[in-house]
Amino acid sequence: MPLVKVDRNGQITIPKALRAILGIREGDVLEIGIQGGNIILKPGSAVDTVPAGQRFFEAMDEIRAGMTDADP
Repeated sequence: MPLVKVDRNGQITIPKALRAILGIREGDVLEIGIQGGNIILKPGSAVDTVPAGQRFFEAMDEIRAGMTDADP
């Protein structure tokens, strides 16, 4: 499993071989979440149906409550 380094802006680079296998190209949108203590990336939608402000506050509430995608 390749290692990646988090830069000072919190960014990582997905290795080229993995991008090729998964068909990820520049400009693609990915969703990111937490499941079972792991970071999950999956293809996302370029159109978000939830207003950004609402999504931010919902995420902050979940973080404060210690919830993850794996929680009921």
